[in-house]
Amino acid sequence: MKHAKKFILVALAILIGWGAVGATAQSELSNNEILQTMDLARFEAFRPEDIPPGFNPRTDNLPTGLVYTLEIEALRPDGNSKAVVQVSQLNFATARIDYLEPAELAGDVFIASRFEDSVVFWNPDLITPLQINGAFEVFGDATVWEVMGIPLARLFSIDESSEVTLEDGSTALSFDMSSNRQRFPFSQATVTADPETLQPITLNLFDQDGDPLHENTFLSYTISEDGRAHYEQQLLNNLVIPGNQTLLTIIGIDHVAMDESFFDIEKLGE
Repeated sequence: MKHAKKFILVALAILIGWGAVGATAQSELSNNEILQTMDLARFEAFRPEDIPPGFNPRTDNLPTGLVYTLEIEALRPDGNSKAVVQVSQLNFATARIDYLEPAELAGDVFIASRFEDSVVFWNPDLITPLQINGAFEVFGDATVWEVMGIPLARLFSIDESSEVTLEDGSTALSFDMSSNRQRFPFSQATVTADPETLQPITLNLFDQDGDPLHENTFLSYTISEDGRAHYEQQLLNNLVIPGNQTLLTIIGIDHVAMDESFFDIEKLGE
């Protein structure tokens, strides 16, 4: 499919990794613009005014970084448990996850690079950081990539699109996608989205054989204090272990100055 149907956009974004450049438009969109808009509709991390002139997304840091706090609740038939993590982003290339709760996980750290598709893990018992797969579970069934937010425009290409009818009788757009990165743990995905805003409703993830792994449902969206749209709650269903669910809730977002050394893998443990 070369172009999607016409629909009114809440915002049309040109995303670079996690970031965004937005515009309001009513037009036909290319497949990549569709993915970019779904990324922005899910999490409006940055705006044009946040990005300095001449900014290089691969090498430059933003004047202020993004920090958001995420509550992760593992819902299990035998009882629930909860963790709270802080996700920090200094630029479009790198993000870091730190545990705030529970206390026994304090000191565990994930650092991911979007441009290299690499993730490292550190805790105080290690001699050196470990290179890991991005499907590593941060808490419950929520993987590193799902906690940080999967950038559809960077990692996927659209294969097919269609209109579907949801269980409540409403109509949505459905997009079947394939990953364009060999090392990415989710080889295929299907997204259903609101036909007017392109806010994702569900994000289903599959392995390389097409077997279902996770179904993510975006339960609610909200607007931050400074007017940025983002998802509020996301429910993850583990399709490999039926009955296992994980609820992700964004409980705080802030833009703060950060030091580059906070993201330096070589300085972990110092």
